[in-house]
Amino acid sequence: MKKLIYILTVLSFIHLNSCSDAIELDPDNSVTFSNYFKTEKDFESVTYLIQQIVRDEIGMQTERPVDLGCYADGANDFYLRLRSLDPSLFTPNNMSNSWDGHYRIIAACHMLLDNLDNGHDVSEERMKFYVGQAHFFRAFAYFTIVQRWGDAPLVTSTLDIGAKERKLWTEILEFAIEEALKAEDLLPTVDNLIDSNGRSIKSKATPAKGSANALLAHMYAWKASLNKEDELWSKAEEHCTKVIESGDYFLADNPEEVCSSVLVGNGDEGVFEIDMHHHLDEIEPVKQGNPNSLAVFYATYPLRPEEENKAYLAPLLRGLRIYHGTVGKMFPADDLRREAYFYDHSDWYNDNAANLKVIDYNTGETIDTLATLHKWRVARLYTVGYSAGRFWNVDQNKVIWRLAGIYLLRAECRVRQGKDAEAISDLNEIRNRANAKAYLGNEGDLRYSIFKEREKELLLEGHRYFDVLRNDYWKTELSDEHAALTDQDIQDGAFYSPVHNFAFQDNPKMRQTAYWLKRF
Repeated sequence: MKKLIYILTVLSFIHLNSCSDAIELDPDNSVTFSNYFKTEKDFESVTYLIQQIVRDEIGMQTERPVDLGCYADGANDFYLRLRSLDPSLFTPNNMSNSWDGHYRIIAACHMLLDNLDNGHDVSEERMKFYVGQAHFFRAFAYFTIVQRWGDAPLVTSTLDIGAKERKLWTEILEFAIEEALKAEDLLPTVDNLIDSNGRSIKSKATPAKGSANALLAHMYAWKASLNKEDELWSKAEEHCTKVIESGDYFLADNPEEVCSSVLVGNGDEGVFEIDMHHHLDEIEPVKQGNPNSLAVFYATYPLRPEEENKAYLAPLLRGLRIYHGTVGKMFPADDLRREAYFYDHSDWYNDNAANLKVIDYNTGETIDTLATLHKWRVARLYTVGYSAGRFWNVDQNKVIWRLAGIYLLRAECRVRQGKDAEAISDLNEIRNRANAKAYLGNEGDLRYSIFKEREKELLLEGHRYFDVLRNDYWKTELSDEHAALTDQDIQDGAFYSPVHNFAFQDNPKMRQTAYWLKRF
């Protein structure tokens, strides 16, 4: 594995940081590849390497778009500045703005796909499995790049080196869609995932046919909306339906099960996840990132046991906060998500309610109390030293897509095509599970109701910013600074992160996102 990581590091560096002389390099590593890619174990090792990079570079990182779009009533100075699009938080030397890790995923996929001819000892059926994974992860990495940076370099093979300009995001997404279609064709269903020893794979971090269809649904919906290609909504709906009707995934019985099982990881509702909690032991706490970062930023006691006796401080120390009144409006009393997603308003809450007051700094009056998030339940605690017994991190998978989200995405696709009755059916499927009031057509705009349902059901799961952009609600659902953006600002890339300095090293063709270039 160490050899693979070394080779991958070299490839990743050459891909995006090479000077013109790099094109002259003789690919000596091809000898290494020829010696390595022979047995099924070799190909399996590369797929596990890809999953490791996905975990480290996407699963472990705090992402600006996720922070920008998450629901919050209150925020500390950092998040207020972030939401005001403060240029000092979007500098090109900030690692949150680097796509380097995403291209490492892509380079690892190239390493497998460019060496298929060496695997003479691997059966055709097993080779399909590994090739399907590589196509899936290459598509997944490019889709995340498109959502976060827009235009970007398009690298298609190990030897596709040299200076790279940014391609239009639509061109990159077309490539990613073709990749995901190949993955859909090659990958088995989730119940038929088997490793090289013939054992069933239970981890949802290994993509299956349903994972590829979920990815395709999101990519078609993104392109349909942002590029005004209305004909693609039917494609997005089609792939949502493939996931829903596959019989491979099942909605949890209730929101409590979503919190206690689905979000912990590898539940029947999960479609694709980044496997986190099985790997925390491999990482030293000081190096640990933030899987489920919003859970970490909002959560207090009981996820953080050390805060039990100082409840009056706990929520105030968090960077992001939700008010009790908001919870009541978002989730009326009969909606089971209210008590599942937030800590039971029992003795602990009532005993400390006086200390959880939200004060209007202008008038000194109490305007609300702070709610206590309980959507993520499993904590990894420090076991030694001064911090023993204190919160370290959330010990759960990072769920990228689950079936409830696919139902609501299909509802959006259907309402975009004028299929209101079918859209309402999907919307009510999720409301019924939560014991929430069914949509009866008297709530106003149906598409907005679907958006708000995704906001509630997928609360703090990292989707809201992208849902806002896809639905063109940025003037009303983000910050005042977003609402003030001009058409030119948007055309210049205001919705995207700036390009990190790494991408400019020895690459004269690279260009900074115009919106941020003007503001640096």
